[in-house]
Amino acid sequence: MVLGALLLAASFLLWTQRVAIAGLGEKGPARVAAELRLGRTLAPITWVTFGLGLVLAALTAAIVRFGFVGGAPPIEPISGLLSNHPAVENTFFAVLYGLSAIGALLAPFALRKRGSLWAIVRTVWMVAGVIFLLFSAMNYYTHIGLLYSSQHGTHYRY
Repeated sequence: MVLGALLLAASFLLWTQRVAIAGLGEKGPARVAAELRLGRTLAPITWVTFGLGLVLAALTAAIVRFGFVGGAPPIEPISGLLSNHPAVENTFFAVLYGLSAIGALLAPFALRKRGSLWAIVRTVWMVAGVIFLLFSAMNYYTHIGLLYSSQHGTHYRY
């Protein structure tokens, strides 16, 4: 919910500054002015993102330290294939949350400096975003399969 509210706030702020940041497609002074305006507009939101990065870092540390994610039930399709190997799922989530945390923690500094720091943020968020998307899509299938198998006594592996 916090990420959704943050996205709404960022969208509203960008909409209010749409004329000023239209210069991003230009070259020279107009582009520099648009980049400065964009940076000033998004700066407060990047600090909220930094706070969420602290939360993600804490989740990553908890998963690594305590291994709290556990494993999928054996009756769940696809994910259940790893039910006897909770370390695999824990490692997966630690890497996923860790990548997201890195991007969130670097966001305020990357917005100021740009360059290689911004490239790191963009890369870790792109990788994490694609993984989150694919994993979420798979979860719709596996959770429906879990419900079906539970109600009908079947055990689909895929």
